[in-house]
Amino acid sequence: MVEVSADQVADLSERLSEVRISVARIETRQSVILDVLERSQASLGEYHGRLREMENSAHSLRTKIWLISVCAGAACSMAWELIKRRIGL
Repeated sequence: MVEVSADQVADLSERLSEVRISVARIETRQSVILDVLERSQASLGEYHGRLREMENSAHSLRTKIWLISVCAGAACSMAWELIKRRIGL
């Protein structure tokens, strides 16, 4: 059987107390990190939604510009044909 002196018991008790404090700090840091990650994920989802809205708006705007360009091109082409007919080219 191993005999342990009172000094060794006190030393082990002190070490155990330090380990408990360290573990409590680690748990606190872990909970803070998890909180930061959760907020980060939430804001990432929000930014993703905003980006999707912007992409949809850009696509809609691009479609409108394309349609206006086609109409303007057709109008210019018709005007040119009318000018050519009047001049007799």
